[in-house]
Amino acid sequence: MASDRGAGPDLTAQDLEESWFDCDVLHVSGYALAVEPMASAAAAAVETARRRGALVSLDLSAAALAGDDFRRRARALGADLVFATERERDALGPLDARWIVKRGRAGITVDGEDWTAAPTEVVDTTGAGDALAAGFLLGGPELGLEAAARCCARVGAQP
Repeated sequence: MASDRGAGPDLTAQDLEESWFDCDVLHVSGYALAVEPMASAAAAAVETARRRGALVSLDLSAAALAGDDFRRRARALGADLVFATERERDALGPLDARWIVKRGRAGITVDGEDWTAAPTEVVDTTGAGDALAAGFLLGGPELGLEAAARCCARVGAQP
């Protein structure tokens, strides 16, 4: 999968509108922490959403991102929930958050409990992690795993 952030890396905190963050949960992609000024915009979004009572979730996105700046930014966010593969979790290191560890075909681990992946015919795994996070944030582990399975059964990121 090749990602293209488009104009995203140029996003600044001044570009944000407070009303965008009237939400229950703000989900932040690890890619948003990769470079400035986008990382500062992500931090401002988190601050605004928290003021409005939102929880914050973070998807680490890729172990290769986990350099010193990324680790510092991820810790500073103070996410309530963190979605990560085992490799991403190990690359980031300790973080005081609720971890949702993505284990591919083996499912996920949440609060030390293993959840088995929902059965599916795997056609394409593109977007499965994003579908998992969306489902989990809406309805917990079972809905997250169901969304990931639906995504894997189709070509492209289509849960």
